[in-house]
Amino acid sequence: MKHPQKIAKEAIISFLSMGLGSGFRYLFVLILARWVGPTYLGIYSLGNAIMRFAEVIGKAGLDNGVIKYVSENFGKGLLNDGKEIIFSAIKMGLILSVCSSIILIIISDWLAHDFFAGGQLLKRVLIFNACALPFSVTMIIIASATQSFKLLKYKSFVINIFVPIISLLTILMGLQISNEVAISIPILFSSIFGCGLIAFFLMKLVKIKMSHLDKINLIDITRSKFSVDLLRFSYPLMFVTIIGTAMHWMDIYMLGFFFDNTTVGMYHPPARTAGLMRMILIAFMGIFSPILSELYSNNDRKGMVSLYHLVVRWIMTIALPLFLLIILFPKKVMFLFGTQYQESYMILSILTTSVLIQTFIGIGGPTLTMTGYPKINFINSIIVLLINLALNIYLIPIYTGLGAAIATLISMSLLGLIRSIEIWYILRLQPLSYKLIKPFFAIFVVLMVMIFIKPFIMPFHTIISLIIASIIIGISFILLLWLIGFDEDDKQVISALKAMFFKNK
Repeated sequence: MKHPQKIAKEAIISFLSMGLGSGFRYLFVLILARWVGPTYLGIYSLGNAIMRFAEVIGKAGLDNGVIKYVSENFGKGLLNDGKEIIFSAIKMGLILSVCSSIILIIISDWLAHDFFAGGQLLKRVLIFNACALPFSVTMIIIASATQSFKLLKYKSFVINIFVPIISLLTILMGLQISNEVAISIPILFSSIFGCGLIAFFLMKLVKIKMSHLDKINLIDITRSKFSVDLLRFSYPLMFVTIIGTAMHWMDIYMLGFFFDNTTVGMYHPPARTAGLMRMILIAFMGIFSPILSELYSNNDRKGMVSLYHLVVRWIMTIALPLFLLIILFPKKVMFLFGTQYQESYMILSILTTSVLIQTFIGIGGPTLTMTGYPKINFINSIIVLLINLALNIYLIPIYTGLGAAIATLISMSLLGLIRSIEIWYILRLQPLSYKLIKPFFAIFVVLMVMIFIKPFIMPFHTIISLIIASIIIGISFILLLWLIGFDEDDKQVISALKAMFFKNK
């Protein structure tokens, strides 16, 4: 299969699972925002942000390590050794996550009352989330183990679809009791059920792929030995992930430190909405990285340039219509969460611009890693993390949530610029190509049309206005691209997608 077709096929599979999951998570935040209000939403957001940081420490990079070592053993036919690696990773993850859970419970009072001033309710949420840690970490490690069988469907289904659905159902049940219960139990319940389901899938895979071996059971896991090689490979990755996690949640941490839960709650909906666009970048990175690595190892300079330009163009072609919808109707989008969130529309606009910039030059990070420069990537992240921290400390006390959004915009743009300069200097790759003119020209024409149409659709109900705007933007954008003319690789993709979706017709 040619690269354009392969990239399109894998990206569309990622979109389907990630799109459904993002939809359920977005609905989760919508319900939470409307039913419990910004104060409770802020407590949930802080609890979730702290738990995700503890989760990174609990899994200690073992999710990446298990993919590497299990895949290598399976490739050599050493099935029993691969199974032992899985046992070892699960055991070490359980021990580390239980330790993280205990530490989080111990410091929960200090975090809730002294650092974030979230009160007793934040402490309760942190304790519930701490109890979820062993299940959450085990779920992630087992999901990575299923990926070692060169199958993504189990991991995608559980992590991207099943867990968000359980979270959504849990909060709906919790709201029948109280707001406090609604924000306390979703992560715990979704982690428990998600862990159980992915464990079932793993046992199913072992039974099918390694039928001559014994089934997986709890006793085997407890008796397994610690894999020193696995831990040695995995724990450095933990520090890389810690930096990424800290960067991702820095604005929430700092808002919680300087202000109250309500301020955090007002910031969460625009951050979640802008984050929808990030899914586009992530969906393409899963297939872009291994193909780029292969081209680099074969010293295929022409192929690298072509791939780089192709992926950037497709990412921007998908991202630009969504960006235009949000940037033209930020108040309407925020009104979905409730009238009290409308004042956060400027935060949404800034964060959406930040994410658009990330999608445009965001493949720089994976490019450096896949071409043998992970240390440069690591140093870049540390420098920008410190800059982001300094900007948050300076801007948030002055501009509250708006300051956090500006800090994110500046730091993410700087990180992308640094990576772009390095990639050009080292690899002579850059994101600009003449083919990018087509989507940018098309979106400019659509913008002119929407400026004229906007006053006529604004008086309608929020949902109706957004649906009408989405249809007009989407159809006119695609029509303009068609009139301008598709490139040969675009036609290959259309043919591949037709074959994928209509092969059974």
